[in-house]
Amino acid sequence: MRRQVTVIILLSLLTVYCLLFTPVFAADSTPSANLVQKLNALKTQIASKAAQIKLEVDKRMVNRVLIGQVSTAQDKSFTLATKDGDKIILTNEYTVFSGRSGKKAIAGTKDLTKDDFVISLGDIDDKGQMLSKKVIKQDPVKDLRKVVFGQVIFLDGATITIQTKDNQKLDLVTTSNTNFFQGKDEASFKDVKLGKLVVAVGITQNTLIKARLISILKTTEQLKFDKLKSASSSATPSAKPK
Repeated sequence: MRRQVTVIILLSLLTVYCLLFTPVFAADSTPSANLVQKLNALKTQIASKAAQIKLEVDKRMVNRVLIGQVSTAQDKSFTLATKDGDKIILTNEYTVFSGRSGKKAIAGTKDLTKDDFVISLGDIDDKGQMLSKKVIKQDPVKDLRKVVFGQVIFLDGATITIQTKDNQKLDLVTTSNTNFFQGKDEASFKDVKLGKLVVAVGITQNTLIKARLISILKTTEQLKFDKLKSASSSATPSAKPK
């Protein structure tokens, strides 16, 4: 009898053990593994979404330089008349202003007036509006007679020789007053390399251009230029020997 009672107690304890602890082990193993898998899948999904968002932002936001005359100016924004039409320039507390209006240094859009010659560097969104990082007020447009675009083919001292898409060669003379930019960042003469594309604004003096601003363009613009230059060369008939 005592032996039967002992067996019954042992069987009861074994049953309780199985009921209490076996599910715990199962709960600690399979759901945990499933949870890790779900977390890893979620991390992968988040990383993929972040990469997709960054790609979309990169498509919409492009470092650019806009040059033109102010047509209207409001608080925190102004409209710039460029060769490609009117462009809305937005500014914020991080926008840097450079240049003078008379004897006064400009500090914001309130210091800009109609027909001011302005250079704006910043990002253009998919609406065609620029959020400007830097606004530079230059001399009146009548004193800046030339805006040129080309590829650097020669460097000599302070002179940069460029070749336009029409195969015209131009010499850009730089001085201590020449402003250099690469994208939206400030640069210097040493950042100008052979093969680079530049946009220059300056005063024509005989066969030279005294550059007031030189903007070094990015690789994407380089590819576009190479295609234009190639098309221009193929469209020009070769000279026949006399």
